[in-house]
Amino acid sequence: MTSKERVKAVAAFQPVDRLATHWSILPGGIARHGDKLAEILREFPDDFGSGGPGFQGWGDYQMPPDYKTGTWTDGWGITWEMAQDGVVGIPVGHPLAEDAAFDTYQFPPAPSLEDVRKGAENLCAANPQHFVFGGGGNVFERMQFLRGYEKMMMEIALDDSMVYRLRDMVTEYFMACTDPWMEYECIDGAGFADDWGTQRGLIIHPDKWRQFFKPAYMRLMASCVKARKVAMFHTDGFTWDVVPDFVEAGVTILNPQHTIMGHARWAAKYRGLVAIRTDLDRQHILPHGTPAEMRAHVKDVIDNLGTLEGGLIMHGEVAGDVPIENIRAMAEAFAEFGTRDYLNGLPAREESPGWALRQTLTIP
Repeated sequence: MTSKERVKAVAAFQPVDRLATHWSILPGGIARHGDKLAEILREFPDDFGSGGPGFQGWGDYQMPPDYKTGTWTDGWGITWEMAQDGVVGIPVGHPLAEDAAFDTYQFPPAPSLEDVRKGAENLCAANPQHFVFGGGGNVFERMQFLRGYEKMMMEIALDDSMVYRLRDMVTEYFMACTDPWMEYECIDGAGFADDWGTQRGLIIHPDKWRQFFKPAYMRLMASCVKARKVAMFHTDGFTWDVVPDFVEAGVTILNPQHTIMGHARWAAKYRGLVAIRTDLDRQHILPHGTPAEMRAHVKDVIDNLGTLEGGLIMHGEVAGDVPIENIRAMAEAFAEFGTRDYLNGLPAREESPGWALRQTLTIP
């Protein structure tokens, strides 16, 4: 299978020749490891176009402004403060903090149709065998950055009209940034993200999430659904209560923080409900574990979530706190336990409860 075919099969719960993989390399990881990290990517390329024998690395890498110590104002007019190199900052200046600013604020220009056409042609020419994303967005987080977290959350709790106005403005902007990409056959999907959980639960009540945010996500992902393309959604934290809602909103690959929810518990209820891009333990094992613990962790995730019928992309985030030995151990474990032979050897399972749950949902 090509990488493009493999990821599409994962999303559709169709048989795969091996598990798909996806590198997520943060600036801190590049700055710390440089050529040593590039060597691993050359040896273990992923299915999304990262790495491979011809990968040249990052050369004279310069830390991007939103990961560089100090303050920076981005193209949205949001001011960021970074406490250390390699770690993304926090927003401290919010251009829509005052109601009066809504009447004059200008969003950054959405890509023109010509820009999208050129971008699609270039991406697809460079990655003919790989899975290719175009468009996407983050509604909840962008609202925080523009309005300010406390003010926005209070307005959600009070059902204030201004927060509805903000939600719709942000949703429509990201729709304009996503919809044109879905017109191109070689574009396989779009990537969305919003971190929705604390360590122990959803940030807001699930009923409020469904009433206020779920319709926005359904609008945002509608073009992916209509074009039968993949909508991948990343969300950190304990998001257990709204996993089926993500599926009903149109998500086809979910990247949840399953480790804090328990991947065995996840498998017992949700395996088969939605394809998963794994989120290996970034709090303990990736930064602080041994290579042997890293290998065992990958194996345990695959033993619980892996299946020959697609549904799983192996992924672990490489930040600046992850030792190079653990990065290599993770890549080698992906290769060792992601084979068809290994998956064939897993114990027989009863019908997935997630698959049964999927049959009860209204999926677009």
